[in-house]
Amino acid sequence: MSECASEHEETSPRRAVVLGGTPAGVEAALRLAGDGFEVTLLEPSPFLGDKPPPDRSTWMAAVPTLLEVFHHKRITVLTQAVVEDISRGEDGRFRLQVQQLPRYVDPERCTGCGECAAVCPVEISSEDGRHRAIYRLPPERSVPNVFVIAKRGVPPCTAACPGGIPVQGYVALIAQGRLEEARDLIARSIPFPGVCGRVCHHPCEEHCSRSELDEAIAIRALKRFVADHTAGEGAMELCPWEKAADPGLPPVAVVGAGPAGLTVAWELARAGLRVTVFEALPVAGGMMAVGIPAYRLPREVLRREVAAIQALGVEIRLNTPLGPDLTLDDLFAQGYGAVFLGLGAHRGRRLGIPGEDLTGVVQAVDLLRQVALAQEAGQRDLRAHLRRAFGGEVGRRVAVIGGGNSAIDAARTLLRLGVEEVRLLYRRSRQEMPAGPEEVAAAEEESVILETLVSPRRIIGQEGRVVALECQRMALGEPDESGRPRPIPIPGSEFILEVEWVVPAVGQEADLEALAELCDENGRLWVDEATGRTRRPGVYAAGDIVRPASVIEAIGAGKKAAQAILRYLRGEKEVPAEEARPVARWMPGELEERERRARQRPPVLSPRRRKRDFAEVERPFTPEQAVAEAGRCLSCGPCSECLRCEAVCEPRAIHHTARPRRFILEAQTLTPTPLPPSPSPAERER
Repeated sequence: MSECASEHEETSPRRAVVLGGTPAGVEAALRLAGDGFEVTLLEPSPFLGDKPPPDRSTWMAAVPTLLEVFHHKRITVLTQAVVEDISRGEDGRFRLQVQQLPRYVDPERCTGCGECAAVCPVEISSEDGRHRAIYRLPPERSVPNVFVIAKRGVPPCTAACPGGIPVQGYVALIAQGRLEEARDLIARSIPFPGVCGRVCHHPCEEHCSRSELDEAIAIRALKRFVADHTAGEGAMELCPWEKAADPGLPPVAVVGAGPAGLTVAWELARAGLRVTVFEALPVAGGMMAVGIPAYRLPREVLRREVAAIQALGVEIRLNTPLGPDLTLDDLFAQGYGAVFLGLGAHRGRRLGIPGEDLTGVVQAVDLLRQVALAQEAGQRDLRAHLRRAFGGEVGRRVAVIGGGNSAIDAARTLLRLGVEEVRLLYRRSRQEMPAGPEEVAAAEEESVILETLVSPRRIIGQEGRVVALECQRMALGEPDESGRPRPIPIPGSEFILEVEWVVPAVGQEADLEALAELCDENGRLWVDEATGRTRRPGVYAAGDIVRPASVIEAIGAGKKAAQAILRYLRGEKEVPAEEARPVARWMPGELEERERRARQRPPVLSPRRRKRDFAEVERPFTPEQAVAEAGRCLSCGPCSECLRCEAVCEPRAIHHTARPRRFILEAQTLTPTPLPPSPSPAERER
């Protein structure tokens, strides 16, 4: 037994690892290979010769030696390889745990033509000056003579986007005036660039590294600029690439034409599936159409982007709700292979106080929907329409209850309807308001009266109509389950407000009456958050029906659900969520030397002009503003993942989805430092 083992040891190749592609490391690798070792040379940088010594002429003369190392049959060179741990076994062998970062460019395919660098919009600084995010070093002093992409993580703006938009990518393209390319990049990620360019709550800006220096990049305004500026230049074609037909799969039914449902339809149509969308309302768009006022989201923008989805072959059937006349069983019986539920949350939550059933108590969601539908139908006298819808005249004085965007939207809409006094009552402080600070400020500019730390106690009526609202002052206590300070009533602080209308805006909920089979014992819809899968096979859900979501969050959830539906129809297993990629962060002090530059501000209508009608308040950037604002980007990536290099690479050598790999190396010899000089033949004899 031992003789066999000994014989195996004698015949197995001797292995060596050399740490570092310095001149000494290269010499060591060649010497060990000459002595019969199988050598692995680990170099942490992308190139041998990446960091030459001061005497560059000597190093450049060594390039032939570097080439010899790369082509030696007994030497394997691994660039961008870092040793994470070293141990030594009882047999004396070294055991190295190695992580190798990807080059993102396949050195076997790359021809070094340079087409990729020519289209890269990102410039970075290095010891050699400035070069693109995809680059190679001068071939006269380094090997391999192929390109590599510089990445240090996902840009924080991109990582924060629920829709998965490569934010830094389109910002970098805008900075160079390449607007059509920027549009196409956005359109590969979301179906509503013009909508999101107006109403997104922009978490990308909240995480923008520029805010550590001066102010965040105006990312939302840049997206809106691109969507609008290119609208007449093919922006209707939101899918500029060929559809990948999948004719063997059955059609899919989508219930609800809101942001989640239409995103699912868009994603599946791009995969070649036939999709039918069933919508209860007489207009497509869900809350984008009936929950966001036209002064924030002009209807022609939404229509344009819905039409682009329909152009992919998606059928939208309006005035067709899920219910007794159309059940889940009916949809499967009609041949649909899967059903997506994106019904939204169109029912306002009650306040739970006396007097809530009086005439003049109007849910914010109902108010906004009625105004939107009247405008869609071309009705000019909105007050007359609301009188018919709610059984009485719009009051001269109105109290809106709540602190979210729906409350702000309702308050600003009431001003445009001619209401003399609109008070917004919120039970916590301004700091805790869920609404965007810019929306709150705009409401105050338009003369909405904001009263914080106030809560309603009861609605007072006379002859069945609202005449007043009793309120109470609040103080902030310890945080509650939401993490915000709990509002506590102050005894004896009650007061009366004379109002004719009370508009609650304290949250919305979904109508789940037709989906009882999918709900748990508490009446909540059960959904797997990662995939949108429900209790019934083939039925998926996302958006407000699952949990309150912004437009971009609904889009992101819809994309996940669409991919899960595709896997289900193909008979594939669910895949685990991808491991989160590291986010690119600047080290403390790295930004101190950067030039400070003021953020560009889009022009807005004056407060007096705004209240006349529902014209859009915020105007677009000028081209000059857009380019200047995009130029403030710090290129955190530094690669922006705009994918332009991938598009022009004929050998298909670029793979942005490559991930680091970890592996174990075992060796009898480890050379972290230069080997001693080899003895001469004469010395060996002595």
